[in-house]
Amino acid sequence: MVISTLLDNVRMRFDLYYFTNSHSAAEGLREQQQTLTMLARKGTARDRRLLLLLLSHLYRLEGLIARDDLNYPMAETCFQQASLLAQEAECPELDALSLACRAVLFVRQQQATIALQCYEAACAIARRSSPALKAYLAIGAAEAQSMLRETSCLRTLEQAHRWLRQMDPADDPLLLYRSTRCSEQTLLDCSLMCQAALGRYEPALDYYSDIDQRIDLSMPRRKARLLIQCAKLLYQNRDMSCCFYATEGFRIAKRIDSHYNMQQARELATVLKARLPADPRVQELAAIIEGLQ
Repeated sequence: MVISTLLDNVRMRFDLYYFTNSHSAAEGLREQQQTLTMLARKGTARDRRLLLLLLSHLYRLEGLIARDDLNYPMAETCFQQASLLAQEAECPELDALSLACRAVLFVRQQQATIALQCYEAACAIARRSSPALKAYLAIGAAEAQSMLRETSCLRTLEQAHRWLRQMDPADDPLLLYRSTRCSEQTLLDCSLMCQAALGRYEPALDYYSDIDQRIDLSMPRRKARLLIQCAKLLYQNRDMSCCFYATEGFRIAKRIDSHYNMQQARELATVLKARLPADPRVQELAAIIEGLQ
């Protein structure tokens, strides 16, 4: 009963992270980690393994929260701890997942080569894992490949699509789907990002032309990210409606305290302000981001 209750709590925390904001998911997180650590020391061998798996999830979730707050050193520490706990529990799936989370850190710091190495190592660890995890890793690897202008990213996405078709979205014992939210939408988002990185803007522009119908309203962090990605692409296409989408993305990110998405909007606003300081749309965007409106 205790294990079942703890498992439900981990599910709830991931739901809070994806559907509300990271700080709701973080409430009481440290205390729960301490409780599980204490229980793991006293439990039976079977219970201890289950508790270690839950601890790995919780440390990875703490790393996700720190990463979204731009606290990359803390995120790195948490992902490493999650990986060590997964190894102690002899669970290659969660070990690979923690390594993939570290890879995202390198993607965000524009270190695509290191990120791709992490993804390749994670894929090797998870070669016998579920389709949900393998699809998630392939999508991440494709993003890193596209940053390096490697057309192989398109083949990687095709493989990810084949695994997604085999995936069962039902809750699994390791919470792989619950904790990654890997889906066809995730694959499509990454595919458009890869196309744009390779200089093929038309598919992404066509997709974003109806972005209001494409966004999953239940996942505000993803909604903010898509709006800001749309704004960046429109700016590259010299379309000043980018200011509107950047504004909307920033407002959502601010409401849920998504510091990474807010940073992305600020960077775009800085570029726009430097190049088009007299444009009233740019001035309005800058004023909103600077808190003047």
